[in-house]
Amino acid sequence: MKKTISAATAALLAALSALPLAAKAENYDTYSPTFYFRANSAVLDEKTGDTVILASDIPEEGLDLRVDVYSLDLSKRAFWISPKWKCSDPLIKLKDLYDPSTGDEIYAYSTLKEDGTITNNTYSVSIRTDDNYNTMACSVIYQYYEPQTKTMLPMIPYCDPTDQYPLTHFTASISSELTYGYHTIHFLTEAEDYADQRVSEANLYREDGTSLKRDPIVEDMTIRISGIEGDVNGDGFVDSSDASDVLVEYAALQTGQESTLDDRGRFAADTDHDRIIDSTDASNILVYYAYVMSTEDPVSFLEYNN
Repeated sequence: MKKTISAATAALLAALSALPLAAKAENYDTYSPTFYFRANSAVLDEKTGDTVILASDIPEEGLDLRVDVYSLDLSKRAFWISPKWKCSDPLIKLKDLYDPSTGDEIYAYSTLKEDGTITNNTYSVSIRTDDNYNTMACSVIYQYYEPQTKTMLPMIPYCDPTDQYPLTHFTASISSELTYGYHTIHFLTEAEDYADQRVSEANLYREDGTSLKRDPIVEDMTIRISGIEGDVNGDGFVDSSDASDVLVEYAALQTGQESTLDDRGRFAADTDHDRIIDSTDASNILVYYAYVMSTEDPVSFLEYNN
């Protein structure tokens, strides 16, 4: 399918494509592209990198979250980009993997043609979803031999850097039964479900046309299902009583006693998300409480600390 853009836009993109890379991978023998995820409609905790979803925002029928998959290749020498990913939590179902070669959405390796149209069919795209293992894969491949230089040519990305547009996207269907805590969608870097399971990989061409297989750098997605962060007692407010509850819990844990909080309370108490409840968490709550008391229209605890 094709999408038409204006002649002015086409000229601008052509000019931009001729500019040198701001950052460049010189040593192809050691360079690896990076694969990562981003969720469109969820809050990103900039400190931890977590995708944050309030449990109260998940309806009874569940929540569908669009997740984009990106590939950052500073070398611009890739001829095969193949991320593969999985969610081990059965309450997060991966579905609706998008095939960019069949749609008109601009993706990382769309091609701008001379007539100002964009095509997504320059390179071969292969997608796969395995419902049994809750895995997905998207491969973009280009194998072209240049007869004049007698070398193999890499793919030309639509933009520089290559992650200005996603490689593909999918839906993470989140069940309302999912509990407070951390849940991960991760790239496959080793076989997990069976011996010959394919894993994420990237293949580059050196300038002499010889190929090089690289293990990509991967950045997994952590989905944090949360209540009102800092609201330890669950009364809908973050105040000094919550800080007091944190200190009581901290004292109990330090002396080997049983937890004084339920799952929701413990998760709300860990305000810095280091998986430890201590005096730092109480201090964070008190600082935020002081801010709330002195501000007419305060932002949420998460926004304040982001």
